[in-house]
Amino acid sequence: MNDPDPYIAHKLPDNSKTQSVSCHNLGTAFIASKRCPLPELVPIVKLGGDFHDAGKCSDNFQEYIIQGEDSPLRRGDVNHATAGGLLINKLAPGSLLSEMLQIAIYSHHGLYDCINLSSGEALIEKRQSAEYQTREGISLDLVEERFYQYTDRKEIAELFIRARSSLKKLNAGIMDFKKQDLKNQYGNRNFYLGMYERLLMSLLIDADRSNTANFMNGVQEVEKSDQRKEDVKKLWQSCITHLEAHISTLKIRSKIDDYRKEISTACRDAAYIRQNLYRLTLPTGSGKTLSVLRFALHHAMEFEKQRILYVAPFNSILEQNAEVIRDSLGQSEIVLEHHCNVIPETEEAQKKYDRLTENWLSPVVATTAVQFLNTLFTSKTGSVRRMHSLCNSIVIFDEIQALPVKTISLFNLAVNFLTTFCNTTVILCSATQPVFDKLPCNRLLLPRELIEDYIRYDKAFRRVTMFDRTGLNPGGLSIEDLGKFVLDHFPSEQQMLVIVNTKSCARKLYDYLKEQNLPDQTLYHLSTNMCALHRRDVLDKVGERLEDEKNPKPVICISTQLIEAGVDLSFRCVIRSLAGLDNIIQAAGRCNRHGSQDNGNVYIVKMSPEAEKVSYLKDIKRAQEAMTYILERYRNDPGNFDHDLLSARAKEQYYIKYLQQQEAEVDFNVTVHGEPTTLVELFSQNKLAQARYRTCHPGQKSMPTLKQSFKTAGDLFEVISEAGKVTVVVEYNQKITNLIAELQSPYTLYARQKEILRELQMASVGISEQMKNKLGRAVAPVCGGLINVLSNTYYSMETGVSEEPVGMSLLNF
Repeated sequence: MNDPDPYIAHKLPDNSKTQSVSCHNLGTAFIASKRCPLPELVPIVKLGGDFHDAGKCSDNFQEYIIQGEDSPLRRGDVNHATAGGLLINKLAPGSLLSEMLQIAIYSHHGLYDCINLSSGEALIEKRQSAEYQTREGISLDLVEERFYQYTDRKEIAELFIRARSSLKKLNAGIMDFKKQDLKNQYGNRNFYLGMYERLLMSLLIDADRSNTANFMNGVQEVEKSDQRKEDVKKLWQSCITHLEAHISTLKIRSKIDDYRKEISTACRDAAYIRQNLYRLTLPTGSGKTLSVLRFALHHAMEFEKQRILYVAPFNSILEQNAEVIRDSLGQSEIVLEHHCNVIPETEEAQKKYDRLTENWLSPVVATTAVQFLNTLFTSKTGSVRRMHSLCNSIVIFDEIQALPVKTISLFNLAVNFLTTFCNTTVILCSATQPVFDKLPCNRLLLPRELIEDYIRYDKAFRRVTMFDRTGLNPGGLSIEDLGKFVLDHFPSEQQMLVIVNTKSCARKLYDYLKEQNLPDQTLYHLSTNMCALHRRDVLDKVGERLEDEKNPKPVICISTQLIEAGVDLSFRCVIRSLAGLDNIIQAAGRCNRHGSQDNGNVYIVKMSPEAEKVSYLKDIKRAQEAMTYILERYRNDPGNFDHDLLSARAKEQYYIKYLQQQEAEVDFNVTVHGEPTTLVELFSQNKLAQARYRTCHPGQKSMPTLKQSFKTAGDLFEVISEAGKVTVVVEYNQKITNLIAELQSPYTLYARQKEILRELQMASVGISEQMKNKLGRAVAPVCGGLINVLSNTYYSMETGVSEEPVGMSLLNF
């Protein structure tokens, strides 16, 4: 059937086919309503889809789209988003519904602040001003006339009635939640309303891009609608069948295996309880990954959840557990692994991967904490697009204690929103659970323990004895002192892991021990001054020496904390430089990991300020201070901690002390236009924006309901700061050298260049701007500055990047 609407929204590059504005709007509304996980939001997001590209009916846009490459205008030059918002406002002027829809429509190609933090002008009033419309060439009357020629006014009016009713319910839900929050500890109404707004943006951005891609690729809309509930249940049942069969094959060889089975069964049984927020507190080696996956599958089946997301703080943990998840489900194709180390082998595979990561619609997603938090807070529309996929889902957050302090309040409030308003189930997993639910404000709702009697498993899985040796030297140990301490214990322990807090300390300790005439192939070094390929080779070498438990080979591995997560190695002894209790417990998890010996020894030592230089690393310094407090209290009254430095009481007291020290930083402090504020503030009531608005509108009592600075706060949001970081590529092996040469070839196609750049990530090292300056000409830009390549002379095959010439020696390899 021919499309009667002559106004073009999109056309194929060869001009063989066009998509009308009404067809695109209806298609976008269809996808948005189909993918909307919250029934109350459906009529609102459908309205957003119906109006979002109404501005494309204008003469300006039609002239641009028809002329194509011959047009003097470029993509984005014609303002096509404003008219749709203005038409919405004509139907519901001054209402919250109008505000929310306008901001979503204006933001579907890029986020804005609701109130300009410089001028104090509200976004909606700016777009409504005659001056702005004249400057942007917006002919609203003409657009309105053309739009309603192909849009049913009666249907729109009925949809508005439903949308008003839905928004009233959503708003009432927030108010009911806040009424129960008598002490105002769980966030404010503005934050949660802002999260609903972001969810509206997410659905509109995703539906708009999906509909456009469908048209360009010749895909019918009905083929892209979400799977039916029956199909999802069949999928979960298939996964459950495979997982249960896998679990049934696990042999019971020891009492520990009995405990693992007990834990797994308890997780499965808890899946049938209607609860949205859990803690899973289990020691390392307790089979946590399979147990929580078992819970998630049964819970998803019982309560018709649409997907399962596994989130880990580090790629090393993610890669390892994503493999476990794939193997356990028996359907690797349903698991999307989304992080920077995923390198598809072909251009077509890359395109498919990119499509899957755009909106996280895969049944199972394994991703990083960075990607997860970006989805909730960054200003990039590619991240915002995925947010709706978190609703009516299950989110497993592994090693929750590794969450950066500055993001804690934002994380708490986001989890409160997801679990209270979005029918999402969240499980926070850790051996050392932080007390996010005990903060004075912006606290996490009280989670339910997935394993209620979790304390009984602490001693059952205890395979080490902790020794506090922080008092060996009142001023702390020098490099030589620590080296001698290692050598004193080496004859009896033989297989030792030493973890220190800084890369320079690790390298100096390695250099000291290298001079001590240790047996060949005994000494190894690990730090992030080494590229990922190098670290993997070292871990393989160390693993080979640890493998034969009956005939152990001597090994000493000197490392930074990178070895504490996602590395399945087991040493007879671990020495850990003073750090937070969570780090110490993670380090202890590398000792006697499989219980092959009666007991392993873990020594906590304290380094001197000169040896470790952590004064500028405030997170480490504060963790050390909190741990020092716990050690002192333990020495004075061990009974208060059940005579166990790793007891639940010790963990709780550690986190209370640690978070008390950083109470002023958990809201993500920032400075905007010279004024201090926080991201929590910018995403909620936004006093800075309110002050600017009042200055701009003297005497006016009312202001817009939405005050969030989505653009400014999103631009400032950064989970891990990359400021002052430079990435250099190391010619670690011949393959990397060949790839660099191919990248520089004038005959290498752009698509292949992209593939090469992804492969080179594994041979890259992040260094400071200061180190780059010291290295000078040893760092050379290649291929027009696409990458920086480090001279081999400044890379050691023992310790990685060096500020002094060392050459690529092949010792130990």
